[in-house]
Amino acid sequence: MLYEKFSKVIPVALNPALDITLSVDGLSDEKINTVLSESVDAAGKATNVSKVLHNFGVENTVMILAGRENADNYFRILSEAPEEEQICWQVIYNPGFIRENLHIILPTGGLVTVRRKGFTVTEEVKAEVFARVNEVVEENALIMLCGRFPEGFDSTDFRELCAVIKSKGGKIAVDSNSVTMEDLKAVQPWLIKPNLEELEQYTECSYDNEKEMTAKLAELNRIGIENIILTLGGDGLIFSGGGACFKVEVPDVKVLSPVGAGDSTLSGFVVGIQKGMCVEDSVKLAASFGSAAVMLEGTKPPRREDVDIIYQGVTRKTI
Repeated sequence: MLYEKFSKVIPVALNPALDITLSVDGLSDEKINTVLSESVDAAGKATNVSKVLHNFGVENTVMILAGRENADNYFRILSEAPEEEQICWQVIYNPGFIRENLHIILPTGGLVTVRRKGFTVTEEVKAEVFARVNEVVEENALIMLCGRFPEGFDSTDFRELCAVIKSKGGKIAVDSNSVTMEDLKAVQPWLIKPNLEELEQYTECSYDNEKEMTAKLAELNRIGIENIILTLGGDGLIFSGGGACFKVEVPDVKVLSPVGAGDSTLSGFVVGIQKGMCVEDSVKLAASFGSAAVMLEGTKPPRREDVDIIYQGVTRKTI
């Protein structure tokens, strides 16, 4: 099964972030903890997606809603990034600060995240976001709404923005833990990419096995969500869409940081479609991207050589 290539791809960063990743020798309130390595990335889900897409040959322009107070630092980091991360963007400024995420990687491989609050979207800026999206969307364009909503932007706004996109013939990909099941039913996106925790949040259910998960994914397909990629960390992912449902499993890799792995997974699926790969191979590529991403610190795009090696070891499992 093949999906038609998108006319354009536009990630939308309503809530970007400065990601500060620290690897430490421990985390204790009884001693001074030492930072072993650190990185600072201009990030947020949609920006991460844009970097990965660009690095793998899918041109795109990310729309970034940025807090004016520290936007200069954010865009300086983007401008100074290596060539493979040199993305194109358009910016809408809002009063306040871009939020900051502090990711602390423990010696055990565990992750502690501290999130600072960012800006609150004004009504004037919100109207500008709607107008900009309306300008750029076209028939068969993929608009990728990634990340949690900022303060001042709620479910009603999300549904109205999606209505604008669909009225112009655009398709919607959603990767956000701010949306509810009622939002998804109303919007009927072309694709969602929850992890297991988010699926349980959406459905207000817990799942003990893969058969229960796939039954729920099929139910979501029936209410109008065309494609679902359910990520399961090191256990791979489950895809449900187009009448197909299957799991892909990935080989074990050394995990340096899980931050941004889901963004790479989503990007890998879109890369596959834009490269003319069938759906099954696009799903395998998505899983390869996610696994390759955890092999790097921070939120860097996965390396091509890692993706290629992992892809060869990805297997399909019928559930």
